[in-house]
Amino acid sequence: MRTSLDLFDLPYTFMPLPLVGAEKFAALARERGVMVDRWRLEAVHQLGLLVPLFRVKRPANDIRASFARGDEHRAHVLARWEPTRREDLLEAINEHLLFDPGSERFRSRRSFEREIGGYKFESGVYLYSQHQLACLGPVRWLLPSIGWRRRDHSLSARLKMDPELRADWLERARTLREAVIAVVALEPVYYSRIIGMLSTPVHFDTEAFLRWRFELEPRWLLDWLDVDSDWVRERASEILDWAQRLDKLGGWSELVGAGSPKRWDELEGTPRLVMDIRLAGELLLRYYDRLVREQLATPLPKPPRSRTPYDLRLKRRRPLDALLTDFGLSPHPQLILIVEGLTERLLIPRVMEKLGVPPDDDFISVQDAEGVTTNLGPLLAYLAPQPGENERGRYVRPLRPLTRFLVVFDPEGPVATDADREERRRVWVERILRALPREMQTPIVREQVDKLVAIRTWNRRGESFEFAHFTDRQLARAIDKLDQRARKPTRDELIELVAQFRASGKNLKPLLKMSGKPELADELWPLLERKLDRALAKRTETRIPVVPVIDEAMRMAQEYGRGNTVIALTSQ
Repeated sequence: MRTSLDLFDLPYTFMPLPLVGAEKFAALARERGVMVDRWRLEAVHQLGLLVPLFRVKRPANDIRASFARGDEHRAHVLARWEPTRREDLLEAINEHLLFDPGSERFRSRRSFEREIGGYKFESGVYLYSQHQLACLGPVRWLLPSIGWRRRDHSLSARLKMDPELRADWLERARTLREAVIAVVALEPVYYSRIIGMLSTPVHFDTEAFLRWRFELEPRWLLDWLDVDSDWVRERASEILDWAQRLDKLGGWSELVGAGSPKRWDELEGTPRLVMDIRLAGELLLRYYDRLVREQLATPLPKPPRSRTPYDLRLKRRRPLDALLTDFGLSPHPQLILIVEGLTERLLIPRVMEKLGVPPDDDFISVQDAEGVTTNLGPLLAYLAPQPGENERGRYVRPLRPLTRFLVVFDPEGPVATDADREERRRVWVERILRALPREMQTPIVREQVDKLVAIRTWNRRGESFEFAHFTDRQLARAIDKLDQRARKPTRDELIELVAQFRASGKNLKPLLKMSGKPELADELWPLLERKLDRALAKRTETRIPVVPVIDEAMRMAQEYGRGNTVIALTSQ
């Protein structure tokens, strides 16, 4: 098996994630609910449960010589030297100052203590890979079984358990460290793909790096480690097994893993530790996925009904729509209320709020069609049911909640009559049906899709929203108030013009000389609000045309809910 020093045979190692010293690593561990300080971390190292990746020897002779020359600044810099990035680590290895603690006997912090001219420093320091946070599982598990004893300025530890069991734990820790060496080797290849961000040094040749990554042979890691694909899979499984032991989020872990990696740092305690373990396991499994694609490994077993470590992969097992729907978090609206113009688009949400209807856009989304001739086909096709899991040919679980459509148009143009509107509705139903897979375009499915679309008018007279809710005098007063021209029609002339527009079914827009529909909506809202208040007090609100439409929208939106809906494929 390779040592940690062999990692420098590979290009780009330690580029994305720098190493950290013992103090920093202990702080990261505490943030993850593993209560260790530097002294306990040293004792855990002595036990063999978590061996650092490197030991760095500080140049004591150079420090002494700098003091002798009176160059105290350089002496202090060398005494605090802690190489954590690749270029500094390469310098350390070239100067024969870097060692693998896994290949040498344990040395305590006390043994590194030096003093020159009254200046105290440590001649050596241990460095950890941040991926070794994934090795904290055994440490966290065994902390209650560790006996601590203070010796002068250090701690010694003892595992209080049967020797055979202790040997088993130490072997697990050893294999985890071997796995981390493989994880660090894979980090330049897959880490940025997992977190969605590539961080590079200044003046870095990104093109050369991407070319190197693209040209890697499939067997490169197997040959470097001298292992087979089973070794990669087994190490990943062992790592993820620890995530499964510690994970207490249940099914929510899948949702957390699908979220933005930037948000993982907001986790605290054990959930954050679990994410570190999952990340290390995922780095191994991303490489294993490639081996499978190249037919150099067997596919991972499909998970049975019970949970397996592979369930905690950071690679989504199902579409995001299906995942969000399962948790009732889908952003897709349960119903889209499509209206003809901007006035109703602006006023209906206010009416909904007045009636206590949730104004959430993922519940009922109000959209402006901008006229009865607008082609709604693409919108309906986009929000058509997305088939997911097929249950033995009996029914299909949609990937996302079924979105229904309630269309309220003025009876004009191609939707002037009841027959015209029903024909338009059938066209929309067929468009949704065509968006489904061919095998689902059956009469049984069509019958269910038919319930997704309804078309209505504001009242039996077929008036527009403005005419259905306001009198000629109210509309004329609002238009007159908005018109700031010096020469404009009188109020009586405006009332007559509005009446003519009502009789002919014309749009009021030509009368809005110095404003538009948004301003008209704002001017009309106080009138509609007072009308709603009076009607609600008398319980006669259903006489206001917009209220029955909103009531129907509520019923349609709530009928199918956010999930647990299926599309039947058979009549049984």
